[in-house]
Amino acid sequence: MQSISVKAPSSTANLGPGFDVFGLAIDAFYDEITLTKTKSGITISTADNIPTNPENNTAGLVVKNMKKKFKIKNGIEIKIKKGVPAGFGMGSSAASAAATAI
Repeated sequence: MQSISVKAPSSTANLGPGFDVFGLAIDAFYDEITLTKTKSGITISTADNIPTNPENNTAGLVVKNMKKKFKIKNGIEIKIKKGVPAGFGMGSSAASAAATAI
């Protein structure tokens, strides 16, 4: 079984007059993503309260689009360990997507 684990930090892009212009990584919270090669499909496993349907999860969408763009036949299991709190404007979805893309 081939796998890789990556961590991505929380962030903010809502800094006063720099709203959606200035972005900073915050060295406080991290999402950890482990990608494992499988025979087919895309599956997401997590203990956190986030969507596990790849169509409704930023990490799943990254894998789906990368499989299509690079014509990858194998499947991928995505294990997500959320360290970035969701719903607080700290880039929770972006952290999962960035870690998956790397």
